[in-house]
Amino acid sequence: MQFVHSWSKLLSGIENPGPFFAQWKDYTGYIANNHRVHVVGVNYTYDVPKLSSVLGWNNGISRQLLDGWNIAHLMNFYSGQPLTPTMGLQYANNNQGVANINSMFTGSPDIAPRIVPSSNVNNGANNTAAMFELSPFGLPGIPDLGMGSRNYLWSRGTFSNDINISKTFPIRERLGLELRASFFNPFNQVRRQDVNTGFTYKMKGANLANGYYLYNSPQQLVTNLVERLPNSTEAEKYNQFRSGVGHENVTSVMDMRRIEIGIRVKF
Repeated sequence: MQFVHSWSKLLSGIENPGPFFAQWKDYTGYIANNHRVHVVGVNYTYDVPKLSSVLGWNNGISRQLLDGWNIAHLMNFYSGQPLTPTMGLQYANNNQGVANINSMFTGSPDIAPRIVPSSNVNNGANNTAAMFELSPFGLPGIPDLGMGSRNYLWSRGTFSNDINISKTFPIRERLGLELRASFFNPFNQVRRQDVNTGFTYKMKGANLANGYYLYNSPQQLVTNLVERLPNSTEAEKYNQFRSGVGHENVTSVMDMRRIEIGIRVKF
């Protein structure tokens, strides 16, 4: 007990204690990066009726080809994944990032500052530029403990949909040939998974006191491009727009349709 008290007293007297500081539990948070509030799984198997009898083709060849099919269907639905926004700061007259930003804001090279929104930002459904609202965000004060919340942005939910079809062709009592076809995402549905959560702010003058603005919002990136290249094509504008903070990465998706077919000898 005496040791713990002495250690705490020692840390309180250190000007730059690194990652060991009083609010470390609040800083690290309690929600895991892969946390999902809701996960629903639905699966079933279906033994297809004897089609040879249903179709009236009750002969040896029809029974081999049409009977004994099995279908397994697995579906999983996941609610959104928690995200933590990050921040960067650039000088006013160039695109160079401000060095030692951790020490500047929190006083420690080990503790990165976090931006804190002034209102609920998970209202991006009506915002065509971003999945969450960007305007409530701003830089923390100087100095600041960097105690912004963690994992409070939520991406949209996703799902998986897989179908397996199999049939065993009997050859003799303990010998058979199994045909199996697996369809992953059989309807080729797009499932996005990455969102740009890195805020980049640019200073308006030599000092931060002169003000700053969000540099990499989708609209601002397009404006910057047009100012540099007035004759920019629509494709160039779109590529700038989609790389903005808060925007889903249209080139990063979960697996599209995949089909695997295999044959196995069972004995």
